[in-house]
Amino acid sequence: MSIWISIIATVLFGLVGISCFYSAFKTYKDDEDGEIEDFGVVGSIEFIDIFFVFVLWLCKKFFSQSHYIPAFRTVSFLMGLMMIGIIILFWLIV
Repeated sequence: MSIWISIIATVLFGLVGISCFYSAFKTYKDDEDGEIEDFGVVGSIEFIDIFFVFVLWLCKKFFSQSHYIPAFRTVSFLMGLMMIGIIILFWLIV
């Protein structure tokens, strides 16, 4: 496999991984309705933000009010670890 494929995969999966880690470790501010304000990276790719909206919706449906933000952070962190694992696999294949 070409080294360029690994470099491109590193950049693409790295951007998604950074966005996942940012969402996991960012401090959230509650507004009047109890909703979290925003969670996307400034200038990030829109489908990543849509994915996080969906994950947050799922966490709200399956967890109680006091546990959905830690659940969301856990899912975001695990997604970031998965992106790093995919990057490592691409470099091991080369």
